[in-house]
Amino acid sequence: MYLDEHMVNLPCERLQVDEVWAFCYAKDKNVPESMRNKRGVGSVWTWTAIDADTKIMPAFHVGTRDAACACEFMMT
Repeated sequence: MYLDEHMVNLPCERLQVDEVWAFCYAKDKNVPESMRNKRGVGSVWTWTAIDADTKIMPAFHVGTRDAACACEFMMT
């Protein structure tokens, strides 16, 4: 992957992390019953890390907003 090859050994000292909400197909409340629990339908969260000084985004993770995704993101 391009980022894995080029975003290495960055001199980041202060990272700001956050998550951004979006939806795929429909918002959770509008997802039809037949499509509920289908992966990739409903709420999607993009976890981001931004270098406070350079504003470069060295890491991101797309998933749900739960402890498992938070831990996976923070461990990369």
